[in-house]
Amino acid sequence: MRKYEVTYVLIPELEEEQVTEKTKGLKSVIEKNGGEPLDEDFWGKRRLAYEINDYQEGIYSLLTFNGDSQVLSELERAIKLDGDFLRYLIVRSEEE
Repeated sequence: MRKYEVTYVLIPELEEEQVTEKTKGLKSVIEKNGGEPLDEDFWGKRRLAYEINDYQEGIYSLLTFNGDSQVLSELERAIKLDGDFLRYLIVRSEEE
């Protein structure tokens, strides 16, 4: 398995417990597909560089995990199906 990071931006209207549930949901998808969540870093609400879907702010978060291609495809599918995610980016971590 390789180490990955997913950075995502959520809509700004979500409450803190809703953001926590979104992160738990992503961790669950990772675990169900044989991956291992490692670390999470909540960055909080920040101004977007440009307007996305009429939003000028977003809630940023970073999740580090170990996984393979199945984990990546299921994680992307889960994010795309949830309308509360404005943007996301999954990259392979160079820290090995």
